[in-house]
Amino acid sequence: MSYDSRVYDLAELFLSDETAKINTEENRKALAQHLQDELELFIAYLRPEAEQQKEHGH
Repeated sequence: MSYDSRVYDLAELFLSDETAKINTEENRKALAQHLQDELELFIAYLRPEAEQQKEHGH
C-alpha cells in the first residue's frame, strides 16, 4: 500500500502537537496509510451513486 505525500503531510500535522513518544515516523506513516485507505473507501462509496445519477441525467 502507499499514500499520497499530501496525506502524509496531514498526518504529520495532526501528530505535531503530540509527545515525541506518539509523534514518531512509524506513527506518521501508519496514520497516513489509514487516512489514505479511508479516503479511497469514501470515494469508492460515492462513485456508484455518481454513476447512477449520470445514467438518469442528473
